[in-house]
Amino acid sequence: MAIEDLLAEARKLINSKDYDKAINILEKGLREYEDGENRIKIIQLLASAYTSSGNPYKAQSLLMNAIEEAKKTENPDIITQIYSSLISVLYHLGEIPAISKYLAEVKKYAVKSSGKSQFRLYNIMAILNFEKGAVGAAENYWSKCLEIAEKMGNDRYLAIAYNNLGEVQRIRGDYSKALELYKKAYSYSKKSNDLDGMAINLLNMGTIEKLRGNFEDAEKYFRESLNVAIEAKSKSAEAAALRELAKILADREKYDDALKMGERGLKLAEEINDANKIAELHTAIGYVYEKLKEPKKAIMHYNTAIKIFTEIGNKMGLSECELYLGRTFLSADKKEAARFHLERGKRIASEIGQFKIIQQANNLLGQCK
Repeated sequence: MAIEDLLAEARKLINSKDYDKAINILEKGLREYEDGENRIKIIQLLASAYTSSGNPYKAQSLLMNAIEEAKKTENPDIITQIYSSLISVLYHLGEIPAISKYLAEVKKYAVKSSGKSQFRLYNIMAILNFEKGAVGAAENYWSKCLEIAEKMGNDRYLAIAYNNLGEVQRIRGDYSKALELYKKAYSYSKKSNDLDGMAINLLNMGTIEKLRGNFEDAEKYFRESLNVAIEAKSKSAEAAALRELAKILADREKYDDALKMGERGLKLAEEINDANKIAELHTAIGYVYEKLKEPKKAIMHYNTAIKIFTEIGNKMGLSECELYLGRTFLSADKKEAARFHLERGKRIASEIGQFKIIQQANNLLGQCK
């Protein structure tokens, strides 16, 4: 099979979520191509199939071994793309310390690479900065992504850039601007028939409605996001929608449904070995138990989430979870423990500029006297 036919067939299978067949075709391709750019293209796609099918450790090993092969091609696009794929997998696994090493190595190749390669790398770098709370740095990288997407006229990349810039505005509290950017992103996702992107955009629109106190509208967006994620056969997007549904249903006192959604989402997150989503689902389930006034179960899930968030360096998730844990201890009249976690959450939030968390922590700390 010619290389382009092989890659096209594998992409088609991956897009339809038939990962086993895609992996089989690509592994056969690797045996046919012993070196060169074609082999590297197969490795990239195979790593993507491994990750999507719930085997990110296979993807990690494959990509790490491919770095030297990629360098032999002396093609900055190929080299940058291999590094970007590896960094993406490491982020998926929560291997944050290893990422710094590869980021330092890839920069000299990225400046010589094409817009597509640069977009992928800058988007990953923005995500890493955003999770650490370096919102300004993240915004700069996503603005670069938007410029690249506009020059390329790539609808899918435009959707990603607008959605992520919306995240920046959400964190800063400009909900109107955030919603405007999410809607732009949705229009481009729909135009490019990117179901995964549509699911994420809908999820973010629901988050804005929740922040505005419009719980019924938020739930509608989250359910629509879930339906699109299921249609896309995307376990990652489905887990994210289930996470938000668990929390909004708890807010609306639909506790049985909330727990079902949270547990279903956690199972999916574990299936795809996504450390960040596993932590987020534990936080959501803890939130449901907190609302149910079952502090022991809430504390157990919050502590699990905190452990994972700490390991992967997600300060945004960590500060919010520390706040929730402190609030739970306070409701159980354990003021000393509550103060410890609230102060810790406030300190982390101060480092990364999460002013809403700081305000909530201060209000709760006033009740710890």
